[in-house]
Amino acid sequence: MHFSKLISRANKKYYCDPKTRIYYDFKTTSGACGKTARACAIIAAQLIKKKIPNQVNANHPPAVFRIAEFGVGEGDFAAHFLKNLKNIVGSPLFASIEYCLCDFSAPLLAKAKEKLSRLGFGHILQFCRVNLAYSKKFPYSRIGKFDYVVSNEMYDDLPAQMLCNDAEVLKEVIIGPDCKFRKFGPKAQRTPFAGKPWLPDGYFVAYNNGCIENLKIISKCLKENGRADIFDYGFSAYSQITSEPKDFWNFNVARKFGTQITTDVNFVVLSNAAKKHGFGSSLELQSEFLSKVYGKRHWCVELDDGLHYFSKKELRNKQNRKMLERQGYSHEFITGKFCEGEDYWHFGLKKK
Repeated sequence: MHFSKLISRANKKYYCDPKTRIYYDFKTTSGACGKTARACAIIAAQLIKKKIPNQVNANHPPAVFRIAEFGVGEGDFAAHFLKNLKNIVGSPLFASIEYCLCDFSAPLLAKAKEKLSRLGFGHILQFCRVNLAYSKKFPYSRIGKFDYVVSNEMYDDLPAQMLCNDAEVLKEVIIGPDCKFRKFGPKAQRTPFAGKPWLPDGYFVAYNNGCIENLKIISKCLKENGRADIFDYGFSAYSQITSEPKDFWNFNVARKFGTQITTDVNFVVLSNAAKKHGFGSSLELQSEFLSKVYGKRHWCVELDDGLHYFSKKELRNKQNRKMLERQGYSHEFITGKFCEGEDYWHFGLKKK
């Protein structure tokens, strides 16, 4: 089966099953520590105060600041985000916010609604059940409505072609439901990659067509000068692929968690696609993004419960230090003198 169909079918079944508890099968970066969500809340607060600075004293109908979250999980990111946003902007401005949860899974939307309503955010919530990898089906009523769009670890779940440059011939890679290589398919009818060679020879690489469709959706739904922040794991240059042995990379490029299937996001392709859709874009490691927002250097730390980000002060905290030592982190890392590799990215978009 072509990988785009495999990943689409598997993830639709996985996320739409009411019995699925996603955080038992995998951990997200924001689900682990909430720092990414808080950083997004800081950015959103800046945008809100810039757009409606005199909201409280205005005599005209209040302006509305609309935020969309693409791919809602069970509502953990939204919970972190909204708690922090309310604390930052205060209740009067917070009342001017609409938060739209967008996902194709009715069970996940229901779980997120229950969680966020229990936290007191039910009055600002809206819901949009939609396939976020198919731009033609995005509701017309939502076009041009949003000031800010945020997405956390959704792109790696969207449909993607798996391709391989085999001696200057671009071929489809057929992968089975067990995420293991089956065979090469026919020669690709047209190359989605510019120039030759299209890809490192012999490496399996995703062309994230579902993500490109999502960029089209963001382009449609964002207001002029609107902003989107996307977080996911992947690579920003093909040299990052070839730093690993070919067999190791190819064996792990498609991964299964429970029955969910995921792959690395090809930010090389997405950066080019963003330009075509009229975005100004930036790409940086999540640790770099957090360092900018918080005004202090952050390090990526992988712990048993997921990915965390610590400042130097947090690294040296006595309790954290003992925990890091138990999990094998070196003195150089704990003192901020050494930084481990990281493949989690922030992809920022601004609509021109």
